[in-house]
Amino acid sequence: MKSLAALAAAAALLVLSACGGSASVSEEGESSSSSQDTSQYPAQIGEVTLEAQPQAVISLSPAITEWVADLGYEGQLAGISDYCDYPESLAQELPRCGTLWQMNQQEVDSLGADLVLASAPLAQEDQDYLELMEIPVLVLPPAQTMEELHDRYTDLARALGGETDGLARGEEVAAQLEEGMAQAASRVQEAVAQREGGSLTVILLREADTTMATGDTFEQTILEEMGLTNLAREYTGWQVPAQEAAALNPQLIIAHETITIPDLEQNPTYQNGQATIYDQVVNLDFQALERQSLRMVAEWEKVADFLTAQE
Repeated sequence: MKSLAALAAAAALLVLSACGGSASVSEEGESSSSSQDTSQYPAQIGEVTLEAQPQAVISLSPAITEWVADLGYEGQLAGISDYCDYPESLAQELPRCGTLWQMNQQEVDSLGADLVLASAPLAQEDQDYLELMEIPVLVLPPAQTMEELHDRYTDLARALGGETDGLARGEEVAAQLEEGMAQAASRVQEAVAQREGGSLTVILLREADTTMATGDTFEQTILEEMGLTNLAREYTGWQVPAQEAAALNPQLIIAHETITIPDLEQNPTYQNGQATIYDQVVNLDFQALERQSLRMVAEWEKVADFLTAQE
């Protein structure tokens, strides 16, 4: 797996060559959507072919809605899922179109949708309906690595902005994300190197039980890049047996923002662990982590801030 620093450097070079000193993301978004440059299409993303730039896009994924906003293409969104809540401006203004499991076909039809975005295959009934209406569906599942996340951004950008301008936009935003994550990783690595033994064991606790990032998760790849030793890396599926979780005893717990030290002090699994006893707990917004958007950079910076403050 390529390191975050290597990914950031490579992405920056791609942006420079593709954009040639182009405008910012928001400025490009305005110019791209207004120019309607037909040379950008058709765009081929996997098995989906888009003959023209979509103007009435439905996002059935909260994560993808954030990616669209990160790219500056939110003006092309006509509707969002029932669960989309960020950015707040979109959540307050756009019509709701159901979920991945039960799309509101009538609402999608009334909005004149010309592209549906999803993070997983739709229910067969909805898929059949969209095929009948000749509305393409682009499925962009959550990434398992930073390389995959880079591709998610560029694929989405090509769909919404075209093969040339869209690709350049996607590379620019992916580079911004990778550079931010690389900077956070560098700070964490430096702080860990200053510790006795030059290492730090952690768990990333999503719920106040034994639901934590295991070795098959995207979060594991980030912890590894940060130079942190995830004690749950030998397990899978975000679950560690309770008895074994109690034996992990990490030096640091990275926890969901709702999990407090008093909560851990009352939890038999964690109350006698060194992280709980010595208040070595940092809280993150797990929604931002799970959406895999630009917001996750600020969350990992919190880990760097926590460790740096202890030097």
